[in-house]
Amino acid sequence: MKGTEAATRWQGVQDRAGNIKDVLDYLFSKAQEKAITQRMTEHSVYVKDLLQWTGAKGVLVAVVMQSDVGQQMPPTYLSSEVVGAGGCPYDVLVAASLKPSDKLYPSPAQGSRVDEDASFFFWATKQSDNLKWTVLAPGSRGPLLDRAKADADLKRLLADKQPVDEANRLLALAAETRRRAVDDEVKKLTAQAAKDLKDVAAQRAAIQQELNSALHAADAAKGATAWIEKAQLMVSIGSLAAQVNAMLKPTAPASTLNAVNSASDVKGLNDAVTTYLSEVTKKVEFKQGQLKTVVETYEKVKVTITGEAQKAGAPPGALP
Repeated sequence: MKGTEAATRWQGVQDRAGNIKDVLDYLFSKAQEKAITQRMTEHSVYVKDLLQWTGAKGVLVAVVMQSDVGQQMPPTYLSSEVVGAGGCPYDVLVAASLKPSDKLYPSPAQGSRVDEDASFFFWATKQSDNLKWTVLAPGSRGPLLDRAKADADLKRLLADKQPVDEANRLLALAAETRRRAVDDEVKKLTAQAAKDLKDVAAQRAAIQQELNSALHAADAAKGATAWIEKAQLMVSIGSLAAQVNAMLKPTAPASTLNAVNSASDVKGLNDAVTTYLSEVTKKVEFKQGQLKTVVETYEKVKVTITGEAQKAGAPPGALP
């Protein structure tokens, strides 16, 4: 199913968007529609629980279809798995792509292949006491997964926000645990753990920011050292000092910049930059040690919250 055919099918889905049975009847044979509907029914209790525990807007479910290799046969049902809960389908997909599993990439039967054009996603949201299932565009699974994987790779490089996201999930988990707990001791323990989490999460964020600044400063100093080595025979000491000053100015203190500006030869310039590099390297090591200690404390609090949540009946998908 390619090009205009996929677009036509997607328009057909949109026309029937208010009724999931109509959508599945339109897309697949009776046998496949029955298999998918049965699996969605099995997912329903878990999906409702996940929405309750996480406070998320919705839950993403991946439905994967397969086709016989080299044969013109209609696609058949392969699997459907709960991907996760979150604010929107794409955010859930990116989070899941950080740790790929068989949920997104199941193995097809022998002689078959995953049919990306027929596979799709459900987005389940709460509607009163029931679930509203929305079908996301069939035929878009492949491009969506590729884009989500690319964004997940970027998120790994810019990982500062991940601890904040996890801390927020843990706080929501603690709140739901307290709401459901019968034992006053559990409520008290979870409330204290939530308070400790807020404190340690704030410490972690502050130290991480300071560490990032120190790492940036160290990179700038290393770059300046390399530039001095490369350019010392090409420009005058005055020009070289000005260039090094420009490289260090965003991160270095006035004392370092003054030492750079007053250098009368390459050795003096090198000494000023090397001294600064030594200072920021020590700061990096110190902040890394602080961060390690805070993360260890954070993990202990996390164990407490998730442990009490599990005792209160939290589903696995609600645990960070």
